[in-house]
Amino acid sequence: MFQRRQGWRLLASMVLLLSTATTYTSNSPIKAEEKPLQRNNRFDRSNYKPAILRLSLNTSPNSQNIELDTILIPPTGDPKGVRTIVNKKRFNALIELLYQQTSEAQSLNVEQQDSASRQLYDILIANIEKELQEGNITTLLISLDPELQRIPFAALHNGKQWLGMRYAFSITPSVSLMPRGAYQYPSKRNYLLAGSSNFKEMSSLPYVTQEIEQLKMITNGETLINDKFTKKSLITKGNSRDMQRIHLATHGEFIPGEPINSKLYLTDGSISMQELRELGLSSKDSPLELLTLSACRTALGDNRNELGLSGLALMAGAQSAIGNLWYVDDIASSIFFIRFYYWLEKGLPKAEALQQAQREFVTNQYQLQGKDLLSPEGTVMIKNLSIGHRIQIKEGLSNPYFWAAPVLIGKPW
Repeated sequence: MFQRRQGWRLLASMVLLLSTATTYTSNSPIKAEEKPLQRNNRFDRSNYKPAILRLSLNTSPNSQNIELDTILIPPTGDPKGVRTIVNKKRFNALIELLYQQTSEAQSLNVEQQDSASRQLYDILIANIEKELQEGNITTLLISLDPELQRIPFAALHNGKQWLGMRYAFSITPSVSLMPRGAYQYPSKRNYLLAGSSNFKEMSSLPYVTQEIEQLKMITNGETLINDKFTKKSLITKGNSRDMQRIHLATHGEFIPGEPINSKLYLTDGSISMQELRELGLSSKDSPLELLTLSACRTALGDNRNELGLSGLALMAGAQSAIGNLWYVDDIASSIFFIRFYYWLEKGLPKAEALQQAQREFVTNQYQLQGKDLLSPEGTVMIKNLSIGHRIQIKEGLSNPYFWAAPVLIGKPW
C-alpha cells in the first residue's frame, strides 16, 4: 500500500537526527521549580522523543471518497502506515467548520462526540494513536498536503485532551523544504525584535510596543520600534550574519500568487516576501534559526505558496518560522509571544516552548492587577489594558481562538 521506501529512509534519517539534536541548549538553565509541565510530568530532555507524522490525501475527481494515508516514522524502527477512507464532502465540511469555529471564538463542543474537533481527531490521529503512545512520542513534525493547511491541529480533541496539550509539534508542507544536515547554533542567540503600534493606512496595534519591550527584557535583543521599523532599517539589521532569531510584530497580508504580492506592513509602507529574502535567510554559514511573524493569517497559503508567509520564509532558508492561521486577538497575540520567548529562553525546544505558552492559556494562568496584566510568575507583562481586554482576561483565554492560531513551521527544535 505504501511504496515510497526511499522517501521513508530519508525521513527516518531526518527524524533520527531530530531525536539527537541538542540545539535547544541555552545560557539560561531551567531551575527545578520553573520547569514546565509536560504530559503531566516535569519536562525531561532525556525523554525528548520526536517522530515524523506524514498525512497525505489521494483522490480522483470523480470519486466521492478520499484516501488518507497516515505514516508515522519513529526515531528507530520501521514506519507505521494506515489508510483511511473518508467521504470527501464530509471531510472538507469538517475542516471548514472547525476553522470557522476556532477563528470566530465559538465553542468547539468537544464534550460531544460528533463535534468537528473530535471527528477530525478520529480521522487524522486516532488510527495511529496506539503507535504514538507505545513509542512514547513527545514531539511531532507533521508533514501535510495543502488541503490540510487550514486545520488547527492544536485544537483537535480526543474527548479528554487537546492534541496540542498531548504533543508538541511543528508542521511542514514538504519535507523537501526542511534544511538538510545539522547546524550547531551558538549557545547565545542574537535577536532582532521589530514592530510598530501605529501605521499610516492600517489599524493600530496598541500593545506591540510593550510586547517588544518585554521581549527585549527576556532576550536582550536589538529592537526596531515604531518610527524605526522601516524597510531600510529592517533589511540592514536583519541582514546581519549575527542574527539567529527575528520577531516581527505587525500587520501581514498573504495574496495568492507570486511572493512579491504578499507583504508585511512597516511604518513607512510595506515589504514583500520577495524583498524579505534580502535578509539573508539562506546563508549556509549563519542560517536564520527562527522567523516569527506576529501578524494575522501568515500561516495560510495557496497551492503555489504553501503555508503562506511562513512557508515562504521557510523556502527562503529560515530553519523555522511561526505564523498565525487566522485574524488574531491583539492582546492574546502579545501575551502568547511574550510567554513563548520566555520559555524558549529557559531552554525549551521551540515546539515545547510554544506548547507551554498554549498550556498557560488553556489553564487560564493570567490575572489582573488593576489595569495591568500579570504573568503566571506575578510580574507585570502588559500595562493599562483597555476595559474590553480586562473583561476578556477575567472571562478567560482558554478558548482555542486565543491560543491555537500560532503555528510552528519547519524544525521543531
